[in-house]
Amino acid sequence: MEHNEQLARLLALSRSFMEARIFLTAVELRMFQAIGGGRPTAEELAGQTGADPRAAAVLLDALVALGLLAKEGERFANAPALAGFLAPDGPAEGTGFELAVQAWDAWSRLSDVVRSGAPPRRPEGEAAARMSAAAMDLYSQVHAGPLVRMLDCSGVTRLLDLGGGTGTYALEMAKRHPQLCAAIFDANEAALEIARERIAAYGLGDRVSVHHGDFLRDDLGDGYDMVLLSSVICLLAEEENLALLGRVREAMNVGAQLVISDVMADDAGTGPPAAAVFGVHLLVTSPTGRVYPHARVARWLHDAGLSGVCRIPLGSGCILIARRAT
Repeated sequence: MEHNEQLARLLALSRSFMEARIFLTAVELRMFQAIGGGRPTAEELAGQTGADPRAAAVLLDALVALGLLAKEGERFANAPALAGFLAPDGPAEGTGFELAVQAWDAWSRLSDVVRSGAPPRRPEGEAAARMSAAAMDLYSQVHAGPLVRMLDCSGVTRLLDLGGGTGTYALEMAKRHPQLCAAIFDANEAALEIARERIAAYGLGDRVSVHHGDFLRDDLGDGYDMVLLSSVICLLAEEENLALLGRVREAMNVGAQLVISDVMADDAGTGPPAAAVFGVHLLVTSPTGRVYPHARVARWLHDAGLSGVCRIPLGSGCILIARRAT
């Protein structure tokens, strides 16, 4: 029986790509946006998306089976709970899931990546920047609330959100703590444009600012009571992280907090499983990225002159909080 169970597990693992590819194909063909708020038939959708009618019908039925669409008779509709993510209102060019389609192509070359140690070349330019901004915005929407609720911001008046992108974290903190002013620092101009729109929409232009630059080279400013690095260290090589932490320390007030929120591994590097799998994702999508053990990151903080490191588990990663003592 154990032999059969293990074989069944391996077969399930080998087939686990199927559901993901069904979803990503619908994203790539813009099926969800084509449906919008309507109720088209498979044939009508095929005409809108350039798909074969028979193939479109098979794909749409599978999307219904996965709970991603609804169906009544021969007509399909977006699932109400998911429509805001998969077919957002407004002129948005994408949903944020398009980056996963691109990542699929990189993952399909994993064998070559493991042989060579180098990821496939990634698209560049304005369209790629917008795609990255939308994808990271989805991630931050999920994680910003839990992170912000965990932080003690009672004495924080100036926050630096490094790699803050679309501003989800900084805006959440500014809304929650009226005494706090935040600076969003990022190299992705497409993400910062979204941040500017949201700052204006929330009426927080007097407390939240946007700064375009390379945080490994450009001036970060100084006098901050808190610096946030969310999903940053996993994208950098170890020597880049060491240099960045030194620069961050110089930008902090004495007694200020540095908050690192990221996917991190245990000392063996094999757990949690989601962290180990994400490490492979970085292997195929980044030339320098890596999932680091949290104990190693804690040592970096100590070496950078930060003390009192506190670790808080969070999903597949954790939060590390340290202070500048002198």
